[in-house]
Amino acid sequence: MISVVYAVHNEEKILARSLQSVQQWTDEIVVVDGESTDTTAEIAKSFGARVIETTNKANFHINKQMAIDKATGDVILQLDADEVVDEQFRDFVQMVDRERPSECVAWYIKRKNLFFRRWLTKGGQYPDMVIRLFYREKAYLPQKDVHEQMTVDGAVGVATGHLLHFANPDLASYWRKFDTYTSFKAAQLAEEKVPINKFNFFKYWFWKPAATFWSIWLRHRGYVDGGAGFLFALFSGWHHLVAYAKYVENERLMPEGKIQVYVPGNSVEKKQDRGVGRYTRWLLETLEERGQVTLTDKRETADIVHYPWWDLYKATLQKVNSDQKLVVTVHDIIPYLFPDDYPVGIMGKINFWRQRHRLRQATMVIADSNATKKDVSEKFHLDSEKIKVVYLAANPNLQPASNQDIVQVKKSYALSERYILYVGDINFNKNLPQLIKALKFVDDQEMDLVMVGKNFVPQEIPEWQVISEQLDLSEVKNRVKFLTSVTTDRELSALYSGASVYVQPSYYEGFGLPVLEAMSCGCPVVCAKNSSLSEVGGQAAIYAASTRAEDLAAAINKVQQLTAKQRQEVIEQGQSWAATFTWDKTAARVEKVYAQVVAAN
Repeated sequence: MISVVYAVHNEEKILARSLQSVQQWTDEIVVVDGESTDTTAEIAKSFGARVIETTNKANFHINKQMAIDKATGDVILQLDADEVVDEQFRDFVQMVDRERPSECVAWYIKRKNLFFRRWLTKGGQYPDMVIRLFYREKAYLPQKDVHEQMTVDGAVGVATGHLLHFANPDLASYWRKFDTYTSFKAAQLAEEKVPINKFNFFKYWFWKPAATFWSIWLRHRGYVDGGAGFLFALFSGWHHLVAYAKYVENERLMPEGKIQVYVPGNSVEKKQDRGVGRYTRWLLETLEERGQVTLTDKRETADIVHYPWWDLYKATLQKVNSDQKLVVTVHDIIPYLFPDDYPVGIMGKINFWRQRHRLRQATMVIADSNATKKDVSEKFHLDSEKIKVVYLAANPNLQPASNQDIVQVKKSYALSERYILYVGDINFNKNLPQLIKALKFVDDQEMDLVMVGKNFVPQEIPEWQVISEQLDLSEVKNRVKFLTSVTTDRELSALYSGASVYVQPSYYEGFGLPVLEAMSCGCPVVCAKNSSLSEVGGQAAIYAASTRAEDLAAAINKVQQLTAKQRQEVIEQGQSWAATFTWDKTAARVEKVYAQVVAAN
């Protein structure tokens, strides 16, 4: 069975030609559509394609991998919307499907590239070998770079025939892609924190453009392609110049007319490894991408000072100038609500009075949920109109994992075939002893519990002591596995996707990001219907009657008793629900708060 897969975004002008070249001889066409605003999806459906809608990501290889994962064929051909299969390559694909040669698991394909109305033959543009044909689960995209090749588990051969790549039928289309690629490269330079100095100005504006031009034009004989070869070499060199210029612009320019927002650095750095640190990072990244406000590193010139988290018992909030506005995000006040579990010393109580006073002075307070808004308003006597609810979103880098990744992560961590998953910290409000105890009451006694978090290590703190005691009392120690070194989004995605069920046993949350993360990765979710969890879980979560072990186990059993069809419906409902929470929406709502704060002046 042959599956042809695409990842597309606004491809109505070119997609039909590609689909026509494969429609008659393929068994399945899968199209992942990244928020197209034209008729791309309708065109794909008219050719019998199965269309899957998702967000449009800057690194479009993420959506390409999603399309690969959704394919059901044994032989997979991954195409771009601007690529056409010639007859010789079509015959080769059919031969692979028919005869299943075993010496290779994937194949390079020669590509002809159209530029300036000419098929390029030199300049490194032919044969332009790409891996696009492979057996199911034998190749994947690392999803780290827009120019990366497939990673293959096995031998790679060379196919006969060509892909005709209508990448740049005219200069207008070339410049659109030029803009996309240089923006992505600029973002990479920002991630790498490339210094902005005279040396790098020379490197990116003169040396790299010149070296690239001469490499393509002279070394790879681009001159053979005449004017088209010259322009391609010239423009390729310009990629470095423009990418670095965009990077410098994003780092240095402060456009007039935009609200200037200062986010205190220490408040971010101290929380990098915690949920609020990730929230801050994703929010700031999205605000920068949207470009509606200016994030400045100069506190004294900012219109707004925004503290992205608020600590009850540490003196974090500082006074702002009389002409500035103070915005504070409160994620939860759990230590205040449960004082017996979170004892505070004298200094903590002094700091609390100071922090509460500063919070009341804020122009606006942002809460992650209506539950947190209600708590802050009632407990600290703040006007509810002064508190705006802005929902968060899941880690944007998490997605349903491939079967290959799931198998690999289970092997790497020696996990059982069926397991319950928990991801997070060990704070008292997480109610982890009851989750451990629930193992005794689940019907499937071969199911293990996998708990992911850096704090799941023996330590002399009360939170760990109660976990350790419960392990002994429940006699399930051999069925509980702690993973403290999961550091990549890819592994975490695989852990979510491979779990039988994700359980958030908390008796209180300010939001509950793992609930959305699990849903995004295609894992059914069980949680209690308390605090913010009912807001985050919506109609897509399966709710336990209480946070007691017996009720958690009953909800887990309910998930395990679902038929394959029912389970898939729960997964799809969760994915659809999680997709309504995006960082773009979060950033837009924060921008609205900023605008209201400035207008209130």
